[in-house]
Amino acid sequence: MFPLYPSIENNFKFWEQIYSTYSLNDAVIHDSDDLSRIYEVVPMLDPTLPGAKTKNSKSLQDKRDNYSKLLHKISISQKAATAEEERILAMFKGPKRFKDMAKAAKSVRSQTGQKERFSKGVTRSGKYMKKMKEIFRFQGLPEDLAYLPHVESSFNIKAYSKFGAAGIWQFTRST
Repeated sequence: MFPLYPSIENNFKFWEQIYSTYSLNDAVIHDSDDLSRIYEVVPMLDPTLPGAKTKNSKSLQDKRDNYSKLLHKISISQKAATAEEERILAMFKGPKRFKDMAKAAKSVRSQTGQKERFSKGVTRSGKYMKKMKEIFRFQGLPEDLAYLPHVESSFNIKAYSKFGAAGIWQFTRST
């Protein structure tokens, strides 16, 4: 069993939702420093539609910018003027909440759901898992390394990132 330490519980829950709940057509707008803060789940256009990638990218950038501005505004005014600002303010607690909001304004990110990819990867992994574990065991490596491609590439052997990482483990040239 994977040990779930309190210090990583929010991160674990966030990524569990990304891989099991949120679709490829969902973008989660969140605080990258505190993954328990999810500002909004944005439905995106089907990426196979013409022009969808550009429209989705613009929409997400606008959403991230909007939340950054709201967080900054509330951190300065130290009050909520609208129901939306009230909702956001409620995500921050304690005497340093306005300072935390100012910091959070710089860490608004978005993450696309991976539910469908992960599901396909689980199916694909059946083709490789037994042999990979056998090879790792023979080489004296931890067998659990065989599970890493689930999060790196969903066992897509043709996976290639914009940063040059390739294959199911997403190795870069230096690794």
